[in-house]
Amino acid sequence: MAHIQGAVVLQCIIDKAGNVTQPHAVSGHPILIQAALDAVKKWKYRPFLLNGSPVAVKINITMTFHM
Repeated sequence: MAHIQGAVVLQCIIDKAGNVTQPHAVSGHPILIQAALDAVKKWKYRPFLLNGSPVAVKINITMTFHM
């Protein structure tokens, strides 16, 4: 409705089970940030492995919104 587009950068922790935790916005238009946070909370990752054991990692996710 507002015809806003652009990128939102989120910083998140992927826990040992592959769940997205502690997402917060690093940059992006305020109207798009909430949509990006709502979407990323539903995502599930394959756990990251270090020497064969799952570990939590901090990642940046860039979501691009365009019309």
